[in-house]
Amino acid sequence: MSGLSSSFESDESLDIQQLSDLNRKLRIQNQQYIEAIASLKLDYQQALGFVEKNEILQRENSTLQQNLHDLNAKYDDLQNRFTFLLQKQADEAKNTKINGKNNTTVSLMMQKQKELVDLIQTLKNDFEKEKKQKDDIAQQLSNELSEKRKSLNQLLTASKFHFGYDFSNFSAVINALTSAKQAVQEQPKEVIIQDQKILDQNSKLKEKNSKLKGIVFELDIRVKELENDLDLATVQIKTLTEKLQTNQTEFNHQLELNNIRAEKSNKLYEDQIQSLKAKIDRLTSQLSNLQNIKQEKQQPEPKEEKNDLQILQKLHDTQENLEKEKLKSNNLLLKLAELETKQKILNNKSKDKREQRESYTNLISIENEKLHREIESLKTEKESLLAEVRAAHTSYNQAKLASETSEANKNSILKANKKISDEVDQCKKEITELISQREKLIILLQKQNYLISKLNDQPKPEKTEEKTIIKLIKEEIPSTSYYCADFPRELCQQINLISSSKELNDSQKLRRVLQVISSYYNSLIANSAENISKLKKENDSTKSELANYLLALSEVLKRNITSPDDFITCMTEIFEELDNAKFNMEKYQEILEKIYQKIGSENVEYEIDQIFNSLQKTISCLERTRKKLDDKKQQNKELRAKLSLEEENNQKKIKEFNTKIEYFTNQLKTVNNKNYELQKDLERLKSCNSSSEQEKQLRLTEKDDEYEMKLKEIQDKNKEENEKLSDKISEKEEENKRLSDENSNLMNKLLNAENLVNSLKQTISNLNTEIDNIKTDYEVQISEIEIENKKQKEEIDQKNKKLLDEKSLKFRELSELHNKTMNALVESERRHSEEKKKRIEMETENEFIKKEIESLKDLQKSHDQILNAKEKAMKISYEMKAEETARKERNSCQEEIRKIINFAAKHLSDYFDICSPLNEETYNSIIINASNDISRLKKQDFRVRSLLGMNDDEKVEDFISKMLLSYNSN
Repeated sequence: MSGLSSSFESDESLDIQQLSDLNRKLRIQNQQYIEAIASLKLDYQQALGFVEKNEILQRENSTLQQNLHDLNAKYDDLQNRFTFLLQKQADEAKNTKINGKNNTTVSLMMQKQKELVDLIQTLKNDFEKEKKQKDDIAQQLSNELSEKRKSLNQLLTASKFHFGYDFSNFSAVINALTSAKQAVQEQPKEVIIQDQKILDQNSKLKEKNSKLKGIVFELDIRVKELENDLDLATVQIKTLTEKLQTNQTEFNHQLELNNIRAEKSNKLYEDQIQSLKAKIDRLTSQLSNLQNIKQEKQQPEPKEEKNDLQILQKLHDTQENLEKEKLKSNNLLLKLAELETKQKILNNKSKDKREQRESYTNLISIENEKLHREIESLKTEKESLLAEVRAAHTSYNQAKLASETSEANKNSILKANKKISDEVDQCKKEITELISQREKLIILLQKQNYLISKLNDQPKPEKTEEKTIIKLIKEEIPSTSYYCADFPRELCQQINLISSSKELNDSQKLRRVLQVISSYYNSLIANSAENISKLKKENDSTKSELANYLLALSEVLKRNITSPDDFITCMTEIFEELDNAKFNMEKYQEILEKIYQKIGSENVEYEIDQIFNSLQKTISCLERTRKKLDDKKQQNKELRAKLSLEEENNQKKIKEFNTKIEYFTNQLKTVNNKNYELQKDLERLKSCNSSSEQEKQLRLTEKDDEYEMKLKEIQDKNKEENEKLSDKISEKEEENKRLSDENSNLMNKLLNAENLVNSLKQTISNLNTEIDNIKTDYEVQISEIEIENKKQKEEIDQKNKKLLDEKSLKFRELSELHNKTMNALVESERRHSEEKKKRIEMETENEFIKKEIESLKDLQKSHDQILNAKEKAMKISYEMKAEETARKERNSCQEEIRKIINFAAKHLSDYFDICSPLNEETYNSIIINASNDISRLKKQDFRVRSLLGMNDDEKVEDFISKMLLSYNSN
């Protein structure tokens, strides 16, 4: 056993040495990478220093060349300006007419916005007035209805007193009278005639109701069509507003472009000022140096006595020169201050223009929001009016008036539709004119852009000359500065080849060198990543082997072993059982030896039987313990089954929930299909209604819009009233059926009511008088309503005249505003021409700035490459950390395996062969041998108990002690 442990320890030590060697190598590589990166940084800084020196020399050369070009440029500028002014004077005379047309576009757009606002306000006022009139009519009708209901209630109370029976409705009174006529044949003829007249009137009223229902249905269709026309008008208004907004955005965009260009020009002025300051400083330093050098060259070899005087003279001269230069610098600073003040003034002007533009845009947005809100409020008012109209349908008299006035009001609707169509056509014509003017503006802008491109193409040959001069002035960087001694040889050779090539520039060489360095270190990083992946695969394989090993042990031991801790607990239990079995066997052997010493050969068989019985008892005890263990296992299985059942139930609940969701989705689909079908039916009805209305419109005469609206409202009221009347008629028919059943019971009572017939005749005469009064009142009301309609027509005509006068005044005001805008646009064109001159001067300065921007871009690219290298170094560090974590996990797994093996080696030393190595096969064979010994001992225990005749509950020791006591007593 000691040899096994020593061999295992030697294997561990070898593994540890291998891991430590790998760790050292990786650390050395990491240090090398870090040192290489540091050397790269130093080399890159040196290269940047050379590049900066080269750029300084280029700038100085460029300043000298600019001084030469400025004189030539001034001469060329004077010639170009003279020709440009001549062309401009000719072009301005041509473009004045075109610009006048372009300026009209903005004024027309503003005029249309104002006209739209005025139209919406007038519509709103008309709606409010109509609403007030409708409210007055509804109140009058409600008062009339209340009076009529009071009169009917009085009639019902009078009938109760005369007949002595409670009548629920006026129809019950009529039915009672008809039944009385059938029973009594001796009634006078006058009463019969009056009853027939009432029935005829009821039938006529039913026919009129049916006709009115058809009329009301047609009027509803017409209301819907008018609503659609109103929606179309709102859509057209929205389109116009959107077009106005697009034109406004384009105008704002042009203003923003002008502001951006002004800002760019300001920035260029600032950059030029700074460059001039730097040049002044450099020139002062260069002049001082040059004067010193010239004085030194011109002076003869001084004597020792005159050196001090000459030095003093030099100092005096230098001071005078410095004072002159200071005066010059002060003058330059004053000029700079003046330029800064001008710049501030320009910035303030640009801010004011922005604020004005923002205020203008805010006002337009507010007006658009107001328009949308007013449209929505009109829709809500429209809906409320329709609801009020439907509630106002209360009586048959209003339905009759609506039918009489419907034909007179439809012609006014046709006139209104014609007016609306004419206005729409005018709007379309204006839109087409605006589009044509917009296309003309686009053509003018294209011409201006073409001229600007020509101006930009003129200074190209000068740029080519500058590039050739700069190439001649550049100094080459030495090849040794591209690498250092810390780089490996392979990399240094590649860098040498690039630096020695004469075809490449310095910037191209730097790019190539950086690319080679990055590719080299990327390859090293890739190799390290492959090593990490291999280590991860090995770790996964060890984990899988450990899992397979634990499964094999669980099959051999017939226990659930999922982790090393479970295996250790299982083995401790096995070893405890083995120790107990050995201890019991030693006790049995000692007891048997004592028995054989005390007992002779005569009673051996008897005592053996007793021992056999005691052994049986011990075996039974062991079986009981096994049963208890089996019960516990079953309990665990039951718990697992319960958990599985709970999981299944949860899954079922989830499925049920999903089925419910599908059911609801299907219901939603069905509802959507029904809605779609209903929409189709509505469209069909609309098409039918439109065809019927077209036939009716040919017969109608022309009248105002307001009468048609009233007609719609009255028709809606008539609809509701007719529906209510139809419901009442159905109720009355049901009541008639009930009364017919009750008449059979009342026939006996009518014999006693003959005395009351005379009183009923008087009541009937009173009723006829009251009916005549109601008819007269009805005719008076009709005449009053006709008078009111005439008055309303006259008021509408007056309103239309007022609107025409107001529109004419507004048109005059708009024409004045148009003239003002034209003058403002002429002034803006003058300013635009002045800005063009400034722009031409600024473009020459922009070219110099572009060159400096290109040099800055090259520097930025080099900085980006450094950042990429840093990112790669961070990746390498992260991968090294991952390797360390993988190694730690691998070592922990190996330590667990070693613990298991050491545990087995300590407790199963009797079953282990020193010559054979430790493997899974040997380890499994050891466990199998140990399990076989346990089963053999259990069988021996069972046989001993059977020989002694022991019960399962009894212990062997107690049984043998009882046997000895019985034996000694005998």
